[in-house]
Amino acid sequence: MVDDLSCGTRANLLAQVKLHGRDITGPDLEEVFTGHQYDALIHCAAAVSVIRSMHDPDFDRRVNLEGTAAVLDMCPSHGCPKLIFLSSGGAI
Repeated sequence: MVDDLSCGTRANLLAQVKLHGRDITGPDLEEVFTGHQYDALIHCAAAVSVIRSMHDPDFDRRVNLEGTAAVLDMCPSHGCPKLIFLSSGGAI
């Protein structure tokens, strides 16, 4: 699991969940893929605060568009054949 924990804590996860604490837009995202073979990836990462998006639209663009693009680039280049993209209107 990749998460920057900006909206949660490690305590919310089961102990057996391997957490890669990082930003999906960061240069170290590829480290998560290197040396591993994933059958599928579930992409749930998103910036969802409407208030923040109004004050900092570049943050939303970076996370939601560039972050998704980074994940999309990683899958085929590291042999991950499936990507499940989740999207919802759970903004606050």
